[in-house]
Amino acid sequence: MAAYTQIIEFFGVPACGKSTIVNEILDKDNSCSIKYNELTKEFLQASLIKKILSIPLNQIFVIACLGLYIELKKSNGFCFRMTSLMKTIVVYRYSIKFSKYNKVYVDHGLIQGFVSLIGGNTINNTAKYLEKTNYILSNYPNVQFVFCQINLYDAITRLKQRGNHIGRFNEIIESDELYEEYDSELKRFNFIINDQKRVVKIDTSKPLKETISRLQVYLNQLNYETN
Repeated sequence: MAAYTQIIEFFGVPACGKSTIVNEILDKDNSCSIKYNELTKEFLQASLIKKILSIPLNQIFVIACLGLYIELKKSNGFCFRMTSLMKTIVVYRYSIKFSKYNKVYVDHGLIQGFVSLIGGNTINNTAKYLEKTNYILSNYPNVQFVFCQINLYDAITRLKQRGNHIGRFNEIIESDELYEEYDSELKRFNFIINDQKRVVKIDTSKPLKETISRLQVYLNQLNYETN
């Protein structure tokens, strides 16, 4: 078991390069690291007793209830996004308590989950909702956030080029509302960033090699601070 597990969470608008960066940085990381998706599989394969010990009963109840309804919703509907967010919280807690890894790289984590949840629904008081989001994030001091910045037009171009992909934005990919939705999503991210001191910004419109080089400087500094 690792003495301390650092979770590196990447977030940003769709097609900003989160998954590409995670895959690239993981290939270059010589420490005991794992990608979030693989850690999720490990969690699901863990013993039932270990799962029960690592998850508060109220979260088990919520996830079970949401699971009953998930088939009634489309794959990018509210229920799906809520279930995905709850799964992230559970897997994070599992990694902190049981994980044998030094680092977990995440391309769709807490911030991405919260913003997706907000974006797909009408919420009267977004500011109050995001205030609660920041409160929850404060409970995970071992999570470091990396915001993938990109010009919105570049992100939209990437979105259209990557073909079939399940997601809320892909449903409106040919709509005139696409840019407006992207802009709204970016504003929600910025709202969270303004209250988070643990966020580093990376320009993902730059060549991948340059982006990874800058990111490794940050990760090396992070290693120094946590050791």
